[in-house]
Amino acid sequence: MSTPALVTQLQSAFLANVQAHLAETPYLSTASRAEISGLIGEGSSSRTVADALSHALVEDWAVRAGAQQSGEKIVSRRFGTERLFEIPSPMPSFLFPFDREGFLGEARGLPAFSRRVLEIDYSFSYFGAEGGFIEYACEAYQQAMGDFGLFFFERTPDSRLTLRVPTLSLLELGLRFCFQGDALKLCEAPGPVEPDQVNELHRLGYHPYALPLEPLDIHILRSQHPGKFGPHDGYHAAMAVLTLKAKTREAAAILYDILKESLPDEQWGQLGEIRDRLLDLNVDYARFRTIFRSLPDVVGMERALDIAASFSRALRTRFPRVSDRSDEIQGLLRFTADFRRLPTRAPHLP
Repeated sequence: MSTPALVTQLQSAFLANVQAHLAETPYLSTASRAEISGLIGEGSSSRTVADALSHALVEDWAVRAGAQQSGEKIVSRRFGTERLFEIPSPMPSFLFPFDREGFLGEARGLPAFSRRVLEIDYSFSYFGAEGGFIEYACEAYQQAMGDFGLFFFERTPDSRLTLRVPTLSLLELGLRFCFQGDALKLCEAPGPVEPDQVNELHRLGYHPYALPLEPLDIHILRSQHPGKFGPHDGYHAAMAVLTLKAKTREAAAILYDILKESLPDEQWGQLGEIRDRLLDLNVDYARFRTIFRSLPDVVGMERALDIAASFSRALRTRFPRVSDRSDEIQGLLRFTADFRRLPTRAPHLP
């Protein structure tokens, strides 16, 4: 299957950004800069470069964060893929079967830079806030894949954290082996991706993974270290795969497009919270219902009914046979059919 044009566009933009700013960015060590420059000189793929850069940026964050706290040291080490299967104590119980040899076999076929695991050890008492995005990402990976026997996060009794940060390739591979057809692919990008492009990526079964080379804002947090952006996107990808089936994620992308195309800019702007939920894939079946029940307050009942009808038609077009539809899609079709009988006002989105 060919790579979608939008994915190729973002991958090319990522590689061009690295080539343009590699020499000047202060967020890479001399060794990492030389390593990545060598990969580019060899004509390596954007994914291989992204894998190497993702670890280099997180490692730079670790060095800088450690330097800001007297008496504290953040230790980082690099391991092979097998490190993900080394079991912390106490011994956990696995709930789901996992093809470990198949996973390791595919991992061994990756370039050397793509099959590494970056392990970071630090004190939660010092860096609980500073390391938040990286910690949350590894916790999300653990929630999604821990029951299959992969380990990304451990908190020791003395309040130290051990984070195992996978490359994009290993994260994508782990999600695919654990969740199969419901997994998301990752798309390396030079920085935050435009909302409409994020939504199109979701429709295509991808999620962006931003690897900027300069500080940028993350939500309300200003000028954040660039090493936090990739884990922030990885967190959303893992949680989306853990909580939503692929067809439900596609339904969220369909609804986003319908809302944007059918509403004037002013009303579209008033749906900021709904838009963010759709883009973050924070939309289980109950939240779809809440979205529709809150629409009349913003757009009026008549337009809300039109949107529900358009959504129903789009779902039936995308999933024409009942056998194509998941339980969530069937539930959404029943809900939109009954929409006229629902209350027209709803409480604030939960």
